[in-house]
Amino acid sequence: MAISAQGQRNSGQPYLDTQYANDLYPTDQHFLGRQDTDRYSDQTAYETNEDVGYSSTVPSGAPVPVEPDSPENLGLQVPDESVAKLATRTQAPPATEIRQGLIPASASTAGQLTSAFQSAQDNYNYNYNYPSQSQSMMVVPQGIAATNRLYISYVPQTVAGCTLYGWLPMWLQTFSSGPIWFYEWYPDGHLSADYLGFSSKGWQKKWFNGDTPGWHILQYNSKGWSNYIYVYVYSVKPKSPSSGTSSVTLRSSWFKGYDVYLDGKYVGTEGFGSDPLDGIYSFRVPGNMWHTIVISRNGQNYDETGTFVSGAAYRFTL
Repeated sequence: MAISAQGQRNSGQPYLDTQYANDLYPTDQHFLGRQDTDRYSDQTAYETNEDVGYSSTVPSGAPVPVEPDSPENLGLQVPDESVAKLATRTQAPPATEIRQGLIPASASTAGQLTSAFQSAQDNYNYNYNYPSQSQSMMVVPQGIAATNRLYISYVPQTVAGCTLYGWLPMWLQTFSSGPIWFYEWYPDGHLSADYLGFSSKGWQKKWFNGDTPGWHILQYNSKGWSNYIYVYVYSVKPKSPSSGTSSVTLRSSWFKGYDVYLDGKYVGTEGFGSDPLDGIYSFRVPGNMWHTIVISRNGQNYDETGTFVSGAAYRFTL
């Protein structure tokens, strides 16, 4: 996809698809326990207020969780932002899955990486058959055995980075059927607890949305607790004050019926309703602001990010 507009050059960015690569399966050697606090030796330390208190207030009937350890106490550092951007770009959910609480999955799909993501990761000299302990360590509630497991992006990863308003898949390995509650601690310490209904034994998928900058901690309960996962959400680049709008036209001769997202939010579907199925979709965005536009269909995702000047007309050609 290329972008052109009045007074702006073509961005020339590469675009990647989401075809799956080789399977990666979890093993018990990755269930390390909370005592493993290996650091990201090649990352920049995350500086924040270490005195944030994590809430344990939950709705009536929900199991009460144990307050998690902070990323600072575990020695976690912010994951590489370029890797996080690639992970978010190549793993955007279809519109049908965004609206679902839990999605049936399998061990093979939970362990797969997209071919684009795996190729780019290889350029960073990562070996995903043997991920680092700090990426795959299992942090469990103090004094409680974790009977279920939770991963982020792919198995066995438990620490990840995410762009603001971006999406990452979470993988739940549940060892018995029963009611399931899902918990998310936000950077300010407040807790969101959601009842997801009845869960079957086995693998499920759920999508994480990075709606607030900073560290997020997640966990679930289904006749027992899972480990925690830690996701760092990056803030966006500074934006100039919004004034007016910019027009955007997406055009493709071969990619049709795609969903359109603006900054992680669903905009519409090409060829749906009054829009003809011709590969062309037009809409407007707030001007003089930084935006990310993603088009997605059947697991294929393409995006463009940049500042959209008020009054300018932009055309994306795929």
